[in-house]
Amino acid sequence: MVNVKDFFLLLIFLFIFNTCSFASENRKPQVLFINQVRGEECCGKGSFDNLKLQINAFKNYQIPVFFALRYDVLTNDTYVDYLKNEIKEASQTVNLGLFIEITPRLAKDAQVIYYGHENQWFEAQNVFTIGYQIKDRKKLLDQLFTTFHNKFDFYPILTSSWLIDTDSLNYLQKKYGVIAHQITREQWGTDSYTLSGGPVHYPYPGSRSWAFIPDFDNKDPVLMLRQTVSDPLYNYGDTTNSFTSQPNDYLKNKDFSYFKLLINQALFQQKTIGFALLGLENSNEEKYQDEFLKQIAYVYQLKNEDKIVFPGLRELKNFWIKQKTTSYQGKGVEWSVTPTYRVRIKKQGGKLYLTDFRYYDKNLIDPYNDYVAKKNGYWIVPYLINSSLSYSKSTVFPKVSNDLLRKTGQLITTGFDFSQYKINSANFNRTRLKNYPYFLPEPTEREISRQKTQLKITVNKKITLDLKVKDQYGYPDVISAPVEIKTDPPVEGIEHKIDGESHVFSFSNPKTYFLNIIIVSNQKTIKNIFLFPKFLPFLKIAL
Repeated sequence: MVNVKDFFLLLIFLFIFNTCSFASENRKPQVLFINQVRGEECCGKGSFDNLKLQINAFKNYQIPVFFALRYDVLTNDTYVDYLKNEIKEASQTVNLGLFIEITPRLAKDAQVIYYGHENQWFEAQNVFTIGYQIKDRKKLLDQLFTTFHNKFDFYPILTSSWLIDTDSLNYLQKKYGVIAHQITREQWGTDSYTLSGGPVHYPYPGSRSWAFIPDFDNKDPVLMLRQTVSDPLYNYGDTTNSFTSQPNDYLKNKDFSYFKLLINQALFQQKTIGFALLGLENSNEEKYQDEFLKQIAYVYQLKNEDKIVFPGLRELKNFWIKQKTTSYQGKGVEWSVTPTYRVRIKKQGGKLYLTDFRYYDKNLIDPYNDYVAKKNGYWIVPYLINSSLSYSKSTVFPKVSNDLLRKTGQLITTGFDFSQYKINSANFNRTRLKNYPYFLPEPTEREISRQKTQLKITVNKKITLDLKVKDQYGYPDVISAPVEIKTDPPVEGIEHKIDGESHVFSFSNPKTYFLNIIIVSNQKTIKNIFLFPKFLPFLKIAL
């Protein structure tokens, strides 16, 4: 059992005396390139010229690279013939993987219904497996892998998809031998999907229950890779997509010097062995492709100076599945990841603050293993502290922002102890499957849109629910039938006041482990609310 107090004292020591090293071997920093290749069917069309530009650069510099191919590349003979020649002529440089994005053609060929439209192809429920019925996910994946094998006569060992349900990933490993999968970085709401709380920056062995959680007891895991190099200080809580090594991110308000700062920091200024994953989609416009060529040239310079290595995928897996503790640091901030915790420590005003605390349990279950996303996608690991989010009493939706200018988090002292907040994974998994997964705000948005109801929840010494109803045009309306609420566990002394179109319910806060509140009218459920403990505020969800 981990002694949490000793764990945090160790983190303080390591933060202050950063000459310490987690790495047990004197190894050179590692660099891995993975580029995503889109065809020309639709949906963020790729460029054949950009693909050739990238391949020629890697060949010239003799830097190994993976190109993850989308389905519309596999059905385009121009792309396929070119790639067949390249993997034959430059077998030490050019490697192929699969880019798992669902397109209309892929869905049609797999005999699966595609509900997306061209202007919303990138939304999570359209482009990722999480938006499709469980039985249809395997059809889509089988179509992808079978087509790839028919074209190239082998199955790829690398896949890339910014979000994927874990059962699908397990299926790919078991049936097709996939050994590594790339997901996107930590982000909130970009292109309709959120990934928050996974291991930061470094590769890790994914749990078979939820690939966003590390599992170092897994004897043969899929190695999980995080897209791009993120700024350890400024990417936290950022919604501008400006603080990564991606040219299309940092060129919004910075230049190549920022890339050099990030890459040098990631490779040469860490306690853990340096690591950087770089890449660019062939669908990005010319100015970003030109910037990417500068990145490749800079990495080549580091290679020429014998400062870095390019490990093969199997070598990478064998190394990182053994690294149980990693540290990723930047200006005034450090992320530390262990098999059971992820923490972020920020130095501010001469003091150390714990600004993010995630609890890892390999038994936590991916909500999308048995849930189909209707709109948006969310992978959010349970947190005890998340300083990138702030809540008001009137909404279940958080405001997301970087915490640089706010003194947030838990001040770390020698008496600091969070062991009392350890999450019971059995209870957690059970509640996540009740009606909807535990952290998805999307049902509230759909409910408001469909029934024109608005609900404000205030939680203090009393719990107050203010329900307002609007007609189809958005004007205040009344509910003609009686309205009542039911709670589990039962609560006595519920007050109900009606003020025009508003129904206000209030009762004493029972402060139970969780409270289920159901608002009923004419024997139909209007709203279903789950209130969870205060230290897990994001679990307050109205359906």
